[in-house]
Amino acid sequence: MKFTKILASVSLATAAIALPGQAIAAQAGNCITHAEASALVVAMLPAASEQAVKTCAPLLPANSAINGITPERIAKFKAAAEPAKPAAGEAVKKAMGKDLPAALPGSAMLPMIEGLAIATMAEEMDKNTCMIVNNLWPTLAELSPQGIGGMVASLLSAFMNNQDAKGTKKKTPISDISICPYVATMPPVK
Repeated sequence: MKFTKILASVSLATAAIALPGQAIAAQAGNCITHAEASALVVAMLPAASEQAVKTCAPLLPANSAINGITPERIAKFKAAAEPAKPAAGEAVKKAMGKDLPAALPGSAMLPMIEGLAIATMAEEMDKNTCMIVNNLWPTLAELSPQGIGGMVASLLSAFMNNQDAKGTKKKTPISDISICPYVATMPPVK
């Protein structure tokens, strides 16, 4: 459950922490697109990666995979984060709804949201969570920052839309945030 909470916090910019549930629920009709959720992950990837290394390196063996998140890799994440910020800001704007002044772009809130998410990460990560992140890293390392963002956004969408056998949506820590339905497509094979 801790890993899910961390994933939600980082990926959706702690909107569940920053806003009352009723305010988020009121915005459910204004769902966050897959592209916006993915961009939010990409925008937060540098800080999240740095925090994961800082928190987990002392808890895991020296040869753990998470130590492969090098300064060069983080520089790549930072380069990808800049162009992702406008779409990430749209995700924040939709999540915050009327709580964000109309004249203020969502991207202006990204530093604060990122700080909240990273603080939550630092607080919630323990050895077990670090082992999960560490064991995922070799697969994630093969993906571009945009690929990581898309995968995390897809996992969050599946998690948030999880239903029981009766079709009732299961309550989760981020149930009040809405990601629009999304179906991935592939270009035709030639």
